[in-house]
Amino acid sequence: MGANIILFVFSILNIYFQQKNINNPNQAAVIRGVMAGTFLKLMGLAAAALIYLVAAGANRSVNAVFAGMGLYIVYTWLEVKISLKLKPKK
Repeated sequence: MGANIILFVFSILNIYFQQKNINNPNQAAVIRGVMAGTFLKLMGLAAAALIYLVAAGANRSVNAVFAGMGLYIVYTWLEVKISLKLKPKK
C-alpha cells in the first residue's frame, strides 16, 4: 500500500509538471522531462523499498517489494500514455 501511495504521488506530480512544459517548442525538453520524472519515480521507489527492508527486519515481505515493482511498471505505462494524450499530434 505504501508503494502505491508513493507512486501515485510521484505520478501526479510528474503529470502536473508535464502539463506545464507541454507547450515548450523544444520537443527534446519535453522528452527529458518525462524521462526525468520516470527516473525520479524509480529512485523514490528504490529508496522506499530499502527503507522498508531495513525497518521491517525479519518481518519483511519480499512479495510486497515485488508488488511495488509491478506497480511501478503499471504507473509508468499509464503516465506515458497520459503524456502522449496531453499533446495532440500536428
